Amino acid sequence: MKLFAQQPTQRQTGIYKTYQEFLENKPSITKAFRLMSDTSLEFNENTQKMDTVVGKLKYVFTDGSKMVSDIWGLCDSDKVYIKLKGFNIVPLAHLGKYPYTYFVRKPGFTFFIPLDAASVWLAASLTTLSAIGSAISPDDLVLVYIDEKGKCYEMDTPRMFKILRSQKDLHDAFWDEKKKKAVVYEKYLHLINERYAANP
Repeated sequence: MKLFAQQPTQRQTGIYKTYQEFLENKPSITKAFRLMSDTSLEFNENTQKMDTVVGKLKYVFTDGSKMVSDIWGLCDSDKVYIKLKGFNIVPLAHLGKYPYTYFVRKPGFTFFIPLDAASVWLAASLTTLSAIGSAISPDDLVLVYIDEKGKCYEMDTPRMFKILRSQKDLHDAFWDEKKKKAVVYEKYLHLINERYAANP
């Protein structure tokens, strides 16, 4: 199926209740809404402590009506956002067969933000990072992607090989990469997305 939603000029503003609505560019909820940003301190399963600062983004209907909690994502006419468990709503950095976005995970003081310069979330997140004296390095980057069923996963090497299995040249080139990290994952996701866009 061709991903109409990856064409910016054709995206319909609204809220997708399902991944299928996103694929078909047919949001079932079309009431006017706006996005709001916030941050909160949350529980970290790994450390068993309240030491995870999470930048949050939520939507509210402009007419004051109650939010719909069970949604897949939304589009504000400029960007597509997906609802992730524990992160509320995050902007996708790139659309295509395998949409994806970046996060920053800081050791010790785990912190997640989408690397999206246009995000209303980013400004508050960077301010918080500065306050705790944290700088971003390539090793802090985490790439998350959406699979063909609309589920979100953190990218790793086995998942990347699975995605590339039908593209021998990309599969072999990825095999030869010495450091298989987020920036390398993005390189190959971008390449395979371009191929599927050219031959939907």
